[in-house]
Amino acid sequence: MDFEELKRKLEEKKREDEYSIDIIGPMDFRELKRKLEKANIREDTYSIDVIGYTERYVISKVNNKKWEIYYSERGLKTGLKEYDNEDEACQAFLKHILKSQTEKKRK
Repeated sequence: MDFEELKRKLEEKKREDEYSIDIIGPMDFRELKRKLEKANIREDTYSIDVIGYTERYVISKVNNKKWEIYYSERGLKTGLKEYDNEDEACQAFLKHILKSQTEKKRK
């Protein structure tokens, strides 16, 4: 392996690490926000615990009992899912957003 090839492989590895997101481990809203930023997900595509925005993915705590994730569109909660704890909701939200962003890039 020559120097240029080694340099190219190191650059590829650096880019992979830059875009890899650890979705394992306990997660709260603050950690979710950090991971979304690391993944370069645009802030105008999601809302964390703020209701009222439209045309974006939402995660919010409801009645201090449940966490909801859904897509907000014209006042409707499309694909609504409820979770019993913040970690499960955050994990599901992150996976869903990363998957939807990957699918958009493929189109």
